[in-house]
Amino acid sequence: MAEVNYKKKKIIEITNVTKMFGNMTAVDNISLAINRGEFVTLLGPSGCGKTTLLRMIAGFELPTSGKIMLGGEDVTNIPPNRRPINTVFQKYALFPHLNVFNNVAFGLKLLKVPAGEKTLKDGSVRPLFRKLTKAEIKSKVERALSVVGLSDYGYRNVTTLSGGQQQRIAIARAIVLEPQVLLLDEPLGALDLKMRKEMQLELKRMHSELGITFIYVTHDQEEALTMSDTIVVINDGAIQQVGTPKKIYDEPANAFVANFIGESNLLPGKMISDFRVSYLDVTVDCMDKGFAKNEPVDVVIRPEDIKLLSADSDKAQMKGRIVSSVFKGTYYEMEVETGGYEFTVQSTDGAAVGSEVGMRVDPDGIHIMKKLRSVNEFIGEADGENTVWMCKGDFELDLPEGTEKGDKVKVRIPFDGVELTDDENDGVIGGNVTQSIYKGTYYQVQVYTDTDEDFYVDTSDEWDINDRVGINLIREKVTVTKFEEEENND
Repeated sequence: MAEVNYKKKKIIEITNVTKMFGNMTAVDNISLAINRGEFVTLLGPSGCGKTTLLRMIAGFELPTSGKIMLGGEDVTNIPPNRRPINTVFQKYALFPHLNVFNNVAFGLKLLKVPAGEKTLKDGSVRPLFRKLTKAEIKSKVERALSVVGLSDYGYRNVTTLSGGQQQRIAIARAIVLEPQVLLLDEPLGALDLKMRKEMQLELKRMHSELGITFIYVTHDQEEALTMSDTIVVINDGAIQQVGTPKKIYDEPANAFVANFIGESNLLPGKMISDFRVSYLDVTVDCMDKGFAKNEPVDVVIRPEDIKLLSADSDKAQMKGRIVSSVFKGTYYEMEVETGGYEFTVQSTDGAAVGSEVGMRVDPDGIHIMKKLRSVNEFIGEADGENTVWMCKGDFELDLPEGTEKGDKVKVRIPFDGVELTDDENDGVIGGNVTQSIYKGTYYQVQVYTDTDEDFYVDTSDEWDINDRVGINLIREKVTVTKFEEEENND
């Protein structure tokens, strides 16, 4: 068993961890520290790398590079059975031929605990171990079943239990061994909505009672916001943001987080000065500063932060028209069209479809984010007269005067300078859509190519995640410069 420093506040330290499967990067140079006793959720879409990261913490996968520390001890290459960690999976993996008590007791019956030392004839000392007694096993199992709220279920057949009860048994089997860290890999995914909500509260209660570290993997934003002390948002194998649920929701670090966590209105804007931002031809006060004058930014406004006023109110910042209204039980969700953009608005007061309204957002309801990228930029090679070899494709582009075949060039492509095709064969190269964010009047799409490059594309067309597409460039919108010239200027 790995030696754990139980006084150390940071129980897990992940440093520059990367995991490759062949040529595919599942986890990309992640560093993360987790405190003792925290409830941490790894949140992200399917295929983002969160489960791979969890499996490396458990020891089921070894990092390609990087280091994992547990209580100050390097456990990067230590096998799972020697780590004070247990895992609960989405599939409960209960033994159908054993009753509830024996399912929970299974690990305890195999466990050996220290039982003193023995001095050998040569003077050396050998540690002794023993198995737990039946009374010790019974005491531990009864406590574990009590924690999960199933004290009277010990001799029930596991096949007669509901999904939620089976999940609690799986958790009891994990915690009965008294791990320092409990890993939960989408454990509620197989439950219905009502039972899932009940189990969210149960897990939070168990965490509070046990006081150990929980690391929970999910793609469900509500689960993460409900249960977590800290949320780690992951996409494309990289951490996008780490923070409390409130921080993540109120102050998303980038467009992906804003779009993934809850509902949001995301639109392009421009910082006029500190605490002043312009979007949709209006300039309003905000709470943000530290941006360059007239710097392009992303503006995030949550639906509940938009106040609807009468169309002639002098407090209105914008005017719009209600295009849809749906009653959601405790509020109305409305789409309000203004300036070519459709705002999603959530309000306890409804408005008739077709009616004109005024809209206002107070400064603390506006969040400003730096753009992750303002232009696509790649290094290519002149491959002939007005052709550039880039991302394993020959693109017809206008080369700077004096460029010879084989010269390196820098290619700058605006987001609206990329054209996507339904048929991959109609493009110069192909890729998969990994992200699509609606920005009011257009979609911003991220395409991951077969050469591990990302293209960001502004398009009026809606694409689905994992769509296979072809990529062409709009020649007149692309700028090509000699790479050596820019290097010298730097």
